[in-house]
Amino acid sequence: MNTTLRVALSAGLLLSASGAHAITITATQNATTLANALVAGAGTGIVITGQSLSGQQQTSLLAGPALETSSGTYANASGTYGIGSGIVLSTGAVQERSFLDDTFNTIVTLSGYGDGPNRVDDNSTAYLDPSFAPKPATPAQELLLQPLSALPHLDVTELVVNFDVQSGFDRVQFNLAYGTEEYDQFIGSEFIDIFAVYLNGTNIALVNGNKFNVDHPDFRAVTGTELNGLLAPGGNPLLTLSGAVNPGSNELRFIIADTQDSIYDSTVYLSGLTGVAVVPLPPAIWLLGTATAALFGRGYARRRRRSPDLA
Repeated sequence: MNTTLRVALSAGLLLSASGAHAITITATQNATTLANALVAGAGTGIVITGQSLSGQQQTSLLAGPALETSSGTYANASGTYGIGSGIVLSTGAVQERSFLDDTFNTIVTLSGYGDGPNRVDDNSTAYLDPSFAPKPATPAQELLLQPLSALPHLDVTELVVNFDVQSGFDRVQFNLAYGTEEYDQFIGSEFIDIFAVYLNGTNIALVNGNKFNVDHPDFRAVTGTELNGLLAPGGNPLLTLSGAVNPGSNELRFIIADTQDSIYDSTVYLSGLTGVAVVPLPPAIWLLGTATAALFGRGYARRRRRSPDLA
């Protein structure tokens, strides 16, 4: 597909009201709410000390007064993708929104990323600045994104979580499911959206050494939400990322962005941020080490006692 066709904004209009969802999304730009939801039910060994969000929100161009928001919390009663409740970040609008079409007297629904069939092949939300130009990444965000995909980047959502690690914990981990509307027609193209997680400045969002984008060889169609495809090694979209942390203060930076244009959303669900305890040596290994040290010490003492006789 050429650039001209790619730039054509898809409305993604659906002429039916939405049903009940197992993944139920509540849009929010409150960074504290997002951070708390990320550690809910987990959070062992870490203490959140600060949080900030750089996200997107605008009045829908199609859905009247409805807001389009690029972040939110979600509940997952039925366990879609196998992931627990948490937060969702997107380059598009995370929550469904509806409006009354007076011309046809029908309710039109614009799809978000709750549960349901994949009803729109190119679900898209284009965020605009006050002059109605595409919403670009900040220079600081480009420094994070440039090494991962081509310029420029648009519709960026970035959540920063600062935290301290308690004694006895040396790693953090969390679960996620990541997908995109770019699958599969834009594999190998210039329009490769990106998701990254910087832990103290290092990107840990890698699976089998490859970055999180539609070019990953483990991308495939997985039913569950609006997303066309998900990163799913062996067919399993539930992923776990982890990394070593400092004894004191640490920073996690979650960032997702469109590349080259503002359409064809990418979305990530995040859950269960927690500390991982230092693994102690098994008793057998500890006893072996103690016995070896004792034998070494005894032999050393015996040699010292003999040393005057050898002089």
